[in-house]
Amino acid sequence: MPRGSRRHTWVVLVAGLAFPATAWGQVPGDKAAAQALFDEAIKLIGSRSYGEACPKLEESERLDPAMGTRFQLAQCYEAVGRTASAWAGFLELADLARAAGQEAREKTARQRAADLEPAVNRLVIDVEAPTVAELEVQRDGKVLGAAQWGSAIPVDPGVHHVSATAPSKAPWFSDVTVAGAGRTVRVHVPSLADAAPPLAGARPPMSEPVAPPPSPPARDASMRREEPRGVDASRGGSRRALGFVTMGAGVLGLGAGVALGLAARSEYDGVGGHCSPAGCDAQGKSTTDSARQLGDIGTAAFVAGTVLAVGGFVLWLTAPSGRALAPSSASASRLPPLSLGFGPRGLRIDGSF
Repeated sequence: MPRGSRRHTWVVLVAGLAFPATAWGQVPGDKAAAQALFDEAIKLIGSRSYGEACPKLEESERLDPAMGTRFQLAQCYEAVGRTASAWAGFLELADLARAAGQEAREKTARQRAADLEPAVNRLVIDVEAPTVAELEVQRDGKVLGAAQWGSAIPVDPGVHHVSATAPSKAPWFSDVTVAGAGRTVRVHVPSLADAAPPLAGARPPMSEPVAPPPSPPARDASMRREEPRGVDASRGGSRRALGFVTMGAGVLGLGAGVALGLAARSEYDGVGGHCSPAGCDAQGKSTTDSARQLGDIGTAAFVAGTVLAVGGFVLWLTAPSGRALAPSSASASRLPPLSLGFGPRGLRIDGSF
């Protein structure tokens, strides 16, 4: 039978008696969500995934109470071993079915509850001093009225947390394990001890102030490290590196010039009998022209290498040092000015060292 036919009949008949606020306050969204959760739970039950099905049935029942949902939820509790919850669910369902005039459903629910009752566990909480003012006893975080103290209350198997508190008393608590089937477990709540009075003149603990970190020790002005005034010492390394590269290029140019010069000299020496004071034949002319060309190229390479080598040396020599100390007014000195150029007799460097 589809779930809708199991839900609507009893809702119309007993909604006003059992759940007046919930029934009249339903919105379509709640009903749709409840139906979707119910359908998912039925599929999970079909695959024996009871642990996942029970929470969905609980939420479906909360959104839109229905006898069909309650029946499936009680069966789900029974499947996961929550015998007390299943037993109570079947009894509640039987009362709702009787109010709705559904005798067959009432009979089935009561029979299921009767079958489960022998397996239901019970917990008895004995309170030694029940007359303590404002004594509060809790089981699993829920306050138990004094009428439940000393009574065998059905509970599901597992660990249950029992606690007792009262003003001016030291709290008491205990974890009680209920296992097996049909067992009754007792837990004794002793008289609560008086809470320890605060010490006379005692102050509440205060956090210690955190001392600020110590300041770094002052350094003597004469020991202070400074960069040279007017010179960016961080550029010294780059300038020296450029000087080394330039000198390397100059050395290569000098080597090339010498090699080309030697090649030209070899060409001249190979002219032999092809040239005379009167002139050179065709082969001699070709050889001398080639030698002259090599000589010109070698001279240019030698001159360029010389310029690069000297220029790189000047860059390296005049680069500022990153470890230089700031010069004092009494010992300040400056590097001598240098100039590079060509004169009538070749390369010229002006300056003093």
